Amino acid sequence: MKSIIITLLLILHADMVFSEGENVIARRVILDEDFTWLTSSQADGVLERVASAGFNVFVPAVWHGRGAAWDSKLVGREPRWKDRATLVKDPLKQLIEKAHEKGIEVHPWFTVVLRQRDIFPEYYDEGTPEKAFNIHNEDYRTFIVELMLEVVKNYDIDGINLDYIRSMGNCLSAACLADYHKITGRDLKEDNHLQWSDSAVAAQVGRWNEKAVTQIVKNFSEKARALKPDLIISVDTHPINNRLTIEGVNSIDWANKGYIDVIYDMQYKTKLDIA
Repeated sequence: MKSIIITLLLILHADMVFSEGENVIARRVILDEDFTWLTSSQADGVLERVASAGFNVFVPAVWHGRGAAWDSKLVGREPRWKDRATLVKDPLKQLIEKAHEKGIEVHPWFTVVLRQRDIFPEYYDEGTPEKAFNIHNEDYRTFIVELMLEVVKNYDIDGINLDYIRSMGNCLSAACLADYHKITGRDLKEDNHLQWSDSAVAAQVGRWNEKAVTQIVKNFSEKARALKPDLIISVDTHPINNRLTIEGVNSIDWANKGYIDVIYDMQYKTKLDIA
């Protein structure tokens, strides 16, 4: 399967074409971040719109750092599921069944590092970037991989989409400062300021963050593909962006190494930066 880069428009849709043997499969992709499919009637309505608009891949957010939109044994429910669909035992299972009846693939969407509720305090501490889990916490890396694998193992999905797959800033906790100094011999608090004016410092901070982020991508990819070899793994990012490079993003390398299949270039401007 050939890795490709996709540019997303503001309305969050994209086309991707895969060559599988002699067959060429065009996948027209649309993302839904609003949990508009949690009840049976909502799922029917969303999928009817998706199909009538010509899309054949639906990417619904299932984890937004708040809770699960599937029947999880590892975490509590997404608040919108609690509020709007208390009678639905498993909205994701229902969605997948309805989507597949219409010939639509489902690629659940995880915001990997984003934290939107004060949950799992063992995975962040003072110094962790705001609204983030700490990627330098090995237990968190294990937790998030296992959380995503729970969906891979238990649902008839066609792909997984990884968003917020970055540090979201530099962790300045005591443990992070000590780890950075052990690896680089430098002061992370000082480099946190220098990274914007010194390219060598930026590269060093980026390598430190990248090691942790890449471990999540690599471990998930290898374990997920052992379960489902044809699973399509995509990431949402900007492939060439200095700030995201500092935050540990190396999506082109992940694609070249086969960890991921698709890079969605998340552009929200009226005029796209095609170059």
